[in-house]
Amino acid sequence: PELRSRVGERLAYCMIQSDSDEWCAEAVTIARQAVRETPESPPTWYQARAMATYAIALMIEGGNGGALEWAQRAREVARQASAPSVEADALVTIGMLARRAGNAHEAIGMFTAAYEQAAQARVLGVELRAAYHLAAERLARGDLAEAAAVAHAGVQRAGRAGPGLAAV
Repeated sequence: PELRSRVGERLAYCMIQSDSDEWCAEAVTIARQAVRETPESPPTWYQARAMATYAIALMIEGGNGGALEWAQRAREVARQASAPSVEADALVTIGMLARRAGNAHEAIGMFTAAYEQAAQARVLGVELRAAYHLAAERLARGDLAEAAAVAHAGVQRAGRAGPGLAAV
C-alpha cells in the first residue's frame, strides 16, 4: 500500500503542475485514489502527503471547500505522523484557500508558519513554496520590505542548495 500511495501521489502532484485542464482533472482522480488506497491507521507521512496533494488538486479544480477539508485532514495526519514538512505543505494550501476567501491575515499566518516549519525541517521544495506565497501576499498587502526579505531569503536558500534540488 505504501508504494502505491507514494507513486499515485507523485504522479498526481506532477500532473497538477501541467497547464493541461485534462491532466489536472485526471490528477484529482489519481490523488483521490491514492488517498482511498492508503490505510488510515496508523497515521503515516505518505498518507498525509497523499491527502495534501489531493487538497491541492481540488483547489486547482475549484473545489475550495473540499480542498480546505482535505488540507486540514492532511495537516492533522502529518502532525500525528511526525511529518513536519508535509504539515507545512498543508499549511501553505490552507493559506492559499484563506487568501481566496479574502482573509489575508489568516493567509499570512499560515504562510509564515509553513515557511518556518519547512525551513526547520530542511525540505527545500516546501520551504520555497511557502516563501513564494508569503512574499507574494506581503507584496499584495504593500509590505514591500518584508516581501523582499522573504523572497531574497528564498533565492539565497535555493542558491545554496544548488540547481535541481528544489524540485518536487
